[in-house]
Amino acid sequence: MKDVPKIYPIALLLIIVFIFFVAAWAISEGALNRAEAATGVTAPEESAVETLAFHERAAVWVCPLH
Repeated sequence: MKDVPKIYPIALLLIIVFIFFVAAWAISEGALNRAEAATGVTAPEESAVETLAFHERAAVWVCPLH
């Protein structure tokens, strides 16, 4: 039986890390876009901060880098 080339587990690890960071970015991008659409402003104001409260709490559980 042949051994698995070393590039395969390395590539798999890189793909998993890439997917993890893209998912974290997508969650944060979606939260910001939703706040901009709800308030009509690009800078966070009081109502936008309240809108992002759920997403900020969820981000702590989804992305351990927060």
